[in-house]
Amino acid sequence: MHKINIKREVLGISFLLIFFLLTCYVTGQESEWNSWANISLTKNINKKLSISISPEVRFKEQFIVDEYFIEAGLDYKIFKFLYVGGNYRYIVNERETKSTEYFGRIALDVTGEYSLKKFDIQLRTRYCQYNDFDTEDDSNDPLLRYRLKLKYNISKSRITPVVALELFHQLNDNEISKTRTTFGLDYKINKVQKIGVKYLVQNYLDEDYLKKILSLEYKITF
Repeated sequence: MHKINIKREVLGISFLLIFFLLTCYVTGQESEWNSWANISLTKNINKKLSISISPEVRFKEQFIVDEYFIEAGLDYKIFKFLYVGGNYRYIVNERETKSTEYFGRIALDVTGEYSLKKFDIQLRTRYCQYNDFDTEDDSNDPLLRYRLKLKYNISKSRITPVVALELFHQLNDNEISKTRTTFGLDYKINKVQKIGVKYLVQNYLDEDYLKKILSLEYKITF
């Protein structure tokens, strides 16, 4: 019985790894490395309502600060499998050729969740009133973002593998302008604390360009 469980764990992790490799397989594109550092604090008000606050710093290559922000969010469970929520992000955007920019961004979410044996499946649709200044041309374009995320729960382990694929739909032009693929691990320190290490690939479809990101997260939920 123990051997069968081990085989299942290996198959599950292999599936997540293959998914990640297939969605990240691109060639002949220019790329750059970025890194993100994030702290997330979440308070469960009751069984249905939670609030969160999350500061984050994002670096360009050679650890040059690109932007930093603080985000406050609210989530409400409508049904066992369905959540709605929203957040406000105040961003400081460092600029090389002009003055630093300060602005806010509002996002609204609808999230569905489903568990299938050891897999947790999440599908989120997010509306943002405009982009996060990925490029000069599309910064004022409202977005719909569609994200599919899979987690695999390893028996008697503090480690949880995570993969995700997200599509960025620019509404003004009615096109998918960017994809974001994520592969990472969450480590449960105790009942309230987790750390996460993730590798993200952002593929800018119109520009034949990649942004590779190493993300470090520290999460507290109480």
